[in-house]
Parts: sequence; C-alpha cells; structure tokens
Amino acid sequence: MKGSEMRNDRRDFLKTAAAVGAGTVVAGVTTSHANSPRGAEIDAYSAHLGSEFTFSLSNGNGFKAKLTEVNASSNTPAGHRHPFSLVFTAADGLEVPQEVYSINHPQFGHQQWLITPVDGVASQTRLEAVFG
Repeated sequence: MKGSEMRNDRRDFLKTAAAVGAGTVVAGVTTSHANSPRGAEIDAYSAHLGSEFTFSLSNGNGFKAKLTEVNASSNTPAGHRHPFSLVFTAADGLEVPQEVYSINHPQFGHQQWLITPVDGVASQTRLEAVFG
C-alpha cells in the first residue's frame, strides 16, 4: 500500500469513527471532542483500548504492546488542537529506549511515532506517545 493510500484509508476511518459519536470515555473520564479533528483521533484510539500494536526499529528488532490508556488534555482552548497521549504496556523487563518506532496496527496501518518509556508498575514496561 502506498503512503497516500494509507493516509486516505486512515482519514476515512477517522471520519467514520467521529461520526459514530462525539463523546467517549477516555482514561476513565467522559470527554467530548465533537468539533476537533484531534477529537476524532482520540475517539478512534479509545475504541481500541486493550488492542495490540507492533513496534519495530529500523534494525528489525521489535515487540508487541497493548494500548492501555488514551489521555486527553482537559485544558484546551476553543479552536485549538486537543493534545493527547497514548500509553502502552509491554512485557515486564523489556528495555525500550526513547526512539522513533514504526508502529503497526490492523486498523490504523503503519505509522512512525516517538515512543518514550514512562514510570509505571514494576511488573510492566509502560511506553507513551504524545500528540500535540
């Protein structure tokens, strides 16, 4: 699939997800993003909480992690983009450096995100991608 086709498929999906509902539960808090393109993304990712994403580096090394949180900023002025973050949980003891990873998911396709390890439970490796 070419890059432009993938972007169009993703846009179509996000438009559909936005049409399904303007409100959703995000990280345990009900939020509304009816007038925000970022809100559509937040809602789309929230619908996939618990699903598995594949993370890969250019050297071929990779791992899988589950989407465990979608956190939306509540302090966004009207007319501005809604910043949000995605938090993933990977296998215990996995050492993951801050790096740009190729991310694959059946619904969202192939993307590249800066992933940062974050503190969490000792038995889990937690990773975060922030979108502003």
